[in-house]
Amino acid sequence: MDNQRSSVLGRLRLRQIRFVSKTLETMGTKPRYEAFLRVLRSNFVTRPLLELALGFRRRFDSLSEARRVADTFTTWGHEHPTNVARHVEALESLRESDYPVLYYWLQIRPEPRQVLDLGGNVGNLFYAYHRHLRFPCDLKWDIVELPSVREAGERLAIERKENRIRYIDSLRCAATEEEEVDLFLSSGSLQYFDESLPDLLLQLRQLPSHVIINRVPVCNGKEICTVQDGWTYLVPCKIQNVDALVSGMARIGYELVENWEANEMRQLVPLYPESSAFRYSGFYFRKRSIEFNQMTSPTSISRRMIH
Repeated sequence: MDNQRSSVLGRLRLRQIRFVSKTLETMGTKPRYEAFLRVLRSNFVTRPLLELALGFRRRFDSLSEARRVADTFTTWGHEHPTNVARHVEALESLRESDYPVLYYWLQIRPEPRQVLDLGGNVGNLFYAYHRHLRFPCDLKWDIVELPSVREAGERLAIERKENRIRYIDSLRCAATEEEEVDLFLSSGSLQYFDESLPDLLLQLRQLPSHVIINRVPVCNGKEICTVQDGWTYLVPCKIQNVDALVSGMARIGYELVENWEANEMRQLVPLYPESSAFRYSGFYFRKRSIEFNQMTSPTSISRRMIH
């Protein structure tokens, strides 16, 4: 009986958190409420009450703090079976924000032969992009992933007799002393790492010539951490400042070629609309010493900067 009561109370608590967060998120989309939300989050009476009501959907100072709170509700994260199954089902599907990636990939010369895919799940990007780019037989595609997701990806590669995919334990294992990563790719995963993008790249033996980051939440306000609600799982994530991202890459020798909107996803933080990502974004960086093979941009791909 106690377990049943606890289960009922837990479900009610989740519904309450989602109702409050949705209400505040909706208010955050309307400019006329911005000043009111700032008052709510700064007032010494309303702030603790709202943080209590928001539970795991509030603002956090770090991913570790967000993880501790999320774990009190569920310990499931990306490795949840439903999340892995969803990626397998959509194995060769492209999203709108994948088309800019294909466009800029075709402009890279020489063609990438060594790809490092950070958070590549079961190899979704390899299989989806291969349908359109027809990767060469000597391509090497390294993936860094969680152990349980890695197992599913390795099984899938065996089933498809695909030997170009290799799962590695860390970024430091990418390529060899004789090889160099041509393209660093991260789609929908950068926000789950404590380290900044430059710090992640500096873990490699050599900096890659090209870096493509897709489906990442950015904002014009201060960087902020929260918890992404996957309903069956919870994952801490951060929304980083777009200027800090670009300037950080410039400090280690990269220039921004282009960025685009990823309208399929968003991550809002209740009470903090200025630090919310109302849509995700994509970025293509290249080393300053690399020449760019500029093609005529197709009309189907819009070029819009983050505002």
